[in-house]
Amino acid sequence: HATQMSTKNFYKFISYKTTTMLHRNFIIIFALFGVASSVFQLEESNCTDTHYFSPLARHKIQEFDHFLFYIAHDISSFFTIALFLYLWNIGKSNPNHKYFGRLLCLPLSIAIISGFLLIYKRSIQTDLTKPVRSLFTVTLQTQGWNLISISINAFSMKSWICNNKFSICLTMLHIYDFYLGLKSLGLLLSIIFQWTGDPADNAFVETSWNLLFIMSLPQLLNELTYIWIHFWNRRQNYINFNWIAHHNMSVFFLSFMSIPGIFFSFAHDKYWVFYPDGIRSAYVRAAVMMIPMATLLAINLPMVIRSANSHFVKCPEKLS
Repeated sequence: HATQMSTKNFYKFISYKTTTMLHRNFIIIFALFGVASSVFQLEESNCTDTHYFSPLARHKIQEFDHFLFYIAHDISSFFTIALFLYLWNIGKSNPNHKYFGRLLCLPLSIAIISGFLLIYKRSIQTDLTKPVRSLFTVTLQTQGWNLISISINAFSMKSWICNNKFSICLTMLHIYDFYLGLKSLGLLLSIIFQWTGDPADNAFVETSWNLLFIMSLPQLLNELTYIWIHFWNRRQNYINFNWIAHHNMSVFFLSFMSIPGIFFSFAHDKYWVFYPDGIRSAYVRAAVMMIPMATLLAINLPMVIRSANSHFVKCPEKLS
């Protein structure tokens, strides 16, 4: 027993020291990745040209600060996904889970903030048409606010969520997110149904279909879930609120809503994997995006249903 306790304490000590070191040196690690990416970019660029490419998705951009925002977003997203995978793999029983879960908040916050900066830069990018700017600005802004609301649910302590004022504010945020989701849905549907068959608009309409299924509809569904959960639990005074189930469900939603951009960029890649022409079939591109997300959803759907249902248990006084 003493050996087991000492082993457990050893793991806690190592986890604490590791996460403390990463917290203190994350900015240094972040900066080193940024410098390396910048050097690679500058070496690759033609000195007579004034444009840059985003590091991974290879979007053509005109300003260096826009490129730096991409650097921040890509690096923080990489660390976020790596930590997500690590935490899902080790499970909550591992002593590392708590420490690395707290560490996850840092790159996730940077990814969300840099994401909103990229949305702003995209909204004023002069080499894009107004409909294209509107499409990406509205849908990505909706995703950003959705990730913020899910993060609050995932990382807030039970005492916060069960606080009536905090719960009301969080519910109002979800309602606002749902409004943004309806706005995004309306924009996507208008693009799809107003298509006249002009081949010049094929890519625009295809992107709208993709964003509808991998981003807009999932966002609306998880916002509705949260609105109903908080409304129900406030009626029950949060007496039977299951924080562990709520945390598990929220972490899955956070993971699921963080990955559409990865699969979208991969399906439209013409540089890293599918050089030089990319995937030519629209159906194959759609499959590359939707099959992994559908598989992830199918695997975790029973857990999500169990977690959601665990909230809707009537309090003893309500039953009587």
